[in-house]
Amino acid sequence: MSTTILRRICVATNFNPESDAAVATASSLARTYEAHIDLVTVVEPPPLYAKVLSPIQSRITDIDAVVERVRQRLVEVGQQPPLEHLPVVAQVRIGSPFAEIIAHARERHDELVVVGAKSRTGLEGFLLGHTAERVLRKSPVPVLVAKKPLRATPTVIVAPVDFSAAGMPAIGQAVDLARQWGAKLVLVHAIEPAAEVYGWGAELAGGDVYLVEPEALDPEWQTLLAKLDLANVRWEQRTRRGYAVQTLCDVAREEDADLVVMGTHGRSALPHALLGSVAEGVTRNVACNVLTVRPDAFTFHLP
Repeated sequence: MSTTILRRICVATNFNPESDAAVATASSLARTYEAHIDLVTVVEPPPLYAKVLSPIQSRITDIDAVVERVRQRLVEVGQQPPLEHLPVVAQVRIGSPFAEIIAHARERHDELVVVGAKSRTGLEGFLLGHTAERVLRKSPVPVLVAKKPLRATPTVIVAPVDFSAAGMPAIGQAVDLARQWGAKLVLVHAIEPAAEVYGWGAELAGGDVYLVEPEALDPEWQTLLAKLDLANVRWEQRTRRGYAVQTLCDVAREEDADLVVMGTHGRSALPHALLGSVAEGVTRNVACNVLTVRPDAFTFHLP
């Protein structure tokens, strides 16, 4: 794992409302830390079979003309609030959206990718959407899923803990952000029921049966905390019984968290460890923004 300064931010937009929070969050970070913005959108050509089934449409559709119209719209977005007066490079790419967003970030050496989440129609909460979810899964660059504009100075960060080596980069990122922002860091471990850990039906597990008591994890906590530089960080640790996704969402709600920072893959030999799917579950259901970090990804420091 390497560490770099946050100097370039890739923010993806499709001009829909879910992109507004992503653009606003990226602009806030860019203004605070004097970072450059790479504003990108992707035009996805229709698959070959669609052209066969719709020959008339294929004859009247000029992909170059579509790209040019999208480019003009993207330039306008970069010149208007909240991005106005920021160093913005706008680029339209052609291909699969998630793959092109990741490729753009790699080519431009961006340290962070910001994407939006779709609001559920008629319901509270959010859906990740196909593109955001695949970016989250595949990006080697940390991904910030913006549910709402991030405050210039966040006050609370929640970070799940599974005591695995794979989860350490995300926890280290959370510690660094808490120190830079002066935010409170809440480290949370969820002891899941045996039914969830082993994939049993509830009737086989006999209801909510737990493999360990919270105090039994004190040695794991001590080992973890010894690896962290928590100087000048306000922090708390919590161990709760319950399903990981629900537990983390509950803590984030109780703390009115600005951000959840978590790894996208966290597995260990401990039977109560969080699984990689927890990241997606939390990102779908939590009300605040989520920053995900792959185990093999670099992390960023704020200047």
